[in-house]
Amino acid sequence: MSQECVEKVTAFITREHRGRRELLVFDHGLSGTQVPAGTVEYGEALEAAVLREVQEETGYNGHLLRYLGQETLDLGEAQRMVVKHALLRQAPFADAEVVAPEEILGNALRRGLTVRLERQQEGWAYVYLEEFNLEVEPPRIIRSVGGWVPGDTLSRWVRRSFFQIQLYDETPERWEQFAEGPEQYQYTFHLYWQPLEPMPHLVAPQQAWLARFYTHLFEHSVGLSS
Repeated sequence: MSQECVEKVTAFITREHRGRRELLVFDHGLSGTQVPAGTVEYGEALEAAVLREVQEETGYNGHLLRYLGQETLDLGEAQRMVVKHALLRQAPFADAEVVAPEEILGNALRRGLTVRLERQQEGWAYVYLEEFNLEVEPPRIIRSVGGWVPGDTLSRWVRRSFFQIQLYDETPERWEQFAEGPEQYQYTFHLYWQPLEPMPHLVAPQQAWLARFYTHLFEHSVGLSS
């Protein structure tokens, strides 16, 4: 297994609107209500990564209000983070056939995806890529694809940095953003502003992230919106 710590970023985008502070969130399929977040690319600064994620997922450019903090997570024995792109194969060999390429988002596990580790064998790992309906409790698996990948494409360590962001331009109250995914896949984000009081409900684990930095999101002055 790789000892690399995969870097992630999360953006809490806030504004002042009609005397109250609001948080920008989005709904995406069955993934629940979220805030923009993503994986840092190789050689990319954390600040550049979070602003890129903001632009990709909202369609608007933003600027940093403040760095909020960081956490390092050990995924434990059951989960792994994909460090570099890897094909799921039917056997633990480099020339083994690829598993159901049409089922795994462009024929490869992308850097930054979380997979479930089933077992390991001679430098290879059998993992499952699973998709969940996060709008039910507990989350329900709606798709699962398993296969072998080289062990050095996986890590158990993730480090996530959190930022408070303000957009440069005013936005509608609600809008859609179409973000390109791997190859032919495209994601649609349904974005809207929510009052920060009471605390918005986000999908796990984002709810815990919001709770951790909740009071800090009120401390920094932000621009006014009519």
